[in-house]
Amino acid sequence: MLAILAIALLMSTPLSAEMVYLTSIQGWSYYKVRVSGLMTSTNIKAACVAEGMMYPCMRANLDCYGSQWTADCPVLPDVGTDIACRVQVHISNDMCGTTEPENCPPLDDTFISIPDYHNGDVCGIDHETDGWCVDGAQVSNLYATCVIKDPIPAHNGKCYQLSKHALNHADAGTKCASLGGSLAAIKDRGEQSFLADQISHGSNVSHWIGLKSTPATFIFSDFSQLGNSLEWVPGEPDNLCVLLARDGGYKCKTDLCHASHNYVCQSGEKSLLCTF
Repeated sequence: MLAILAIALLMSTPLSAEMVYLTSIQGWSYYKVRVSGLMTSTNIKAACVAEGMMYPCMRANLDCYGSQWTADCPVLPDVGTDIACRVQVHISNDMCGTTEPENCPPLDDTFISIPDYHNGDVCGIDHETDGWCVDGAQVSNLYATCVIKDPIPAHNGKCYQLSKHALNHADAGTKCASLGGSLAAIKDRGEQSFLADQISHGSNVSHWIGLKSTPATFIFSDFSQLGNSLEWVPGEPDNLCVLLARDGGYKCKTDLCHASHNYVCQSGEKSLLCTF
């Protein structure tokens, strides 16, 4: 919920010198945020998180030529080429019409995380010297490149929110309720397709929905049904809950309810989830 409120607030009010809006690309909004201290990966990430945002890696996603992306970074869109798989290039091309970030003035003094890079773990831009991948260990108090997912538009009278973190099914339901909603009750393929598209352009991981089984019925090998005659380990037999599974193209799949996954909350258009 904080992410949804943050994007609405940031887009509607003037920003301070500590945080500057850059651009929005395919449902993601990019900002530069002031960092306190050396421009290390740790400090860059902390600056983004403090503003309720995510910190991108140099590469937009795992499919962007394999390296320079880690699972703690968001899955961002790209245009399928090596150069445009680089987030700084993508922003530069959108803002300044160039694939050379060092020649895009709004990106001056911004840094991004770049895992396994030979010159440290960040890559900075210095417009004045035409420098790209400046070593962050040599400079302080400049800007992190941060990103936040734009709110999902209302669909068929419902609002949705995708979680940033994984919870078990019960805790996910509790979290959605605290936001004035519930786990998404997806009842047709159109709604499933809409959410699958939103997830695939967002975190691109499996998400719990509001569907689970009733207590399981067990049958012995002689076809008689299990009664209450056996003693079970606490918590067993466990129910099965349903998720939109990444490895199945966001078709429905069951998993044990105590497993941790991201989740989708839903509500009506007049609820707290729709106040952005």
